[in-house]
Amino acid sequence: MRTVAVVGTVVDDRITGRDGTTRGSLGGIAYSVGALSALAGSEVRILPVCRVGTDLLARLTRHWSGLEGVELDGLVAHDGPNTRIELDYRHGASGGDRRERLASPMPPLQERDLAVARSADSVLVNCITGFDLRLEALEELAECTAPIHLDFHSLALGMLGDGTRVPRSPQRAARWIATADLLQCNKFEMARIAGTDCLVAKTIATILDGGPQAVVVTASARGSILHLADQPESVTIIAPPVNVLDPTGAGDTFGAAMVVARLRGEGWAAAARYASLAASASCLLAGCEGLARLPEAMSAVGSG
Repeated sequence: MRTVAVVGTVVDDRITGRDGTTRGSLGGIAYSVGALSALAGSEVRILPVCRVGTDLLARLTRHWSGLEGVELDGLVAHDGPNTRIELDYRHGASGGDRRERLASPMPPLQERDLAVARSADSVLVNCITGFDLRLEALEELAECTAPIHLDFHSLALGMLGDGTRVPRSPQRAARWIATADLLQCNKFEMARIAGTDCLVAKTIATILDGGPQAVVVTASARGSILHLADQPESVTIIAPPVNVLDPTGAGDTFGAAMVVARLRGEGWAAAARYASLAASASCLLAGCEGLARLPEAMSAVGSG
């Protein structure tokens, strides 16, 4: 059985919807792990690699122990509070459709913490906070043979004194990107990598010259665009329309579905279409707990 390592941060989410109601949920790579389990839990071993604070450890262990395929050997205990993120969909900030605040960031994962991921068949690195792991640790991991799917995510975000996340030009972006076989980012993150919208096309060409085989730029309901190192033309992926209940974790689900499709032998474009369907379907489900119903939601969206 093949192993997928999921590297990043699990967070304690506080989510305020557009209607003003607030709820708590496991977040961060809990979405990636939940989507992987729902889509391929009987096919793969899923190995989350993350720090976990003392206040979240029991809850997270119970949740992940109940998911098919998930093993907990990669958890690193943190003697302190777990990272918390507040998401407010009533206000747009952080280059997107929500305001985000970060509290209690945990120390980044070190080289020794990633040892369990070195023998994985595929590695999904999801930069949930931007402080998830040391760049040097990822570079060491990239020397292994497993393909790395890098979701750039919060590497494109800075942080104000009160924890509010704001766009920033990412530091050492070229080195982060060079570790990846596939780079995933949304259009706002790509604009930060490029420095200006006018340079996006040139930046993507430079990225593909630097090592990654593919770059996928997501744009929520507008779908995504796939750029390949061995093809001159990009591929536009249409996102199936849905009535959104909860958009949190859609990008994380997209990345997990891409990994699953690639492990099954799908080509890049087919994998991106599968991932787009999964991301759209995830918006019909509340919280990472709802991802257990992801295959059924995908069937409903696909048949609609």
